[in-house]
Amino acid sequence: MKKYASYIIVFLLTVSVYLFVQSNKQIKENEFLKKGLSENVMKNLAQKDSLNYFKAMILELRDDDFSLNNNQDAQDYLYDFYGDGDWNRYILDKLMETNETKGDNPLIPYAGMSGNMKISNAKVLNHRWIIANFTDGKYWGEMLIRFYINKNKKIRFKVLDQDLYN
Repeated sequence: MKKYASYIIVFLLTVSVYLFVQSNKQIKENEFLKKGLSENVMKNLAQKDSLNYFKAMILELRDDDFSLNNNQDAQDYLYDFYGDGDWNRYILDKLMETNETKGDNPLIPYAGMSGNMKISNAKVLNHRWIIANFTDGKYWGEMLIRFYINKNKKIRFKVLDQDLYN
């Protein structure tokens, strides 16, 4: 019986040493993987930050080219004739008010086919031009609008060109 007990003790001791060595290896391997993973995660975050930076730069450059907010000459023109104010917002608000008419927007030269044609988005390019998107919910297009502001700050719009997409 003592003989079996000593075999069992030796067996348990051997198994314990084996498990200790294996767990030590596993811990070291996990630390290595964790370090490699954290380096990859950091690299991925850096790449994402770079992508976000470049996307922001592209949007900034795109916005700088044609925008009333970034066109000092156009802003000066509006200020000289009409005084101080947020002209970009004022012009866009007046344009969007044309959507309030019943039925199709009177500025859009197309009849809505699956609803009323309304202006969905617009950008004031300078002190005379607006580019706008329009849609009826299914069909859409774009148009170039010239606007005039009279001395009473009333705005008159004239569509210069338009395109309806299929």
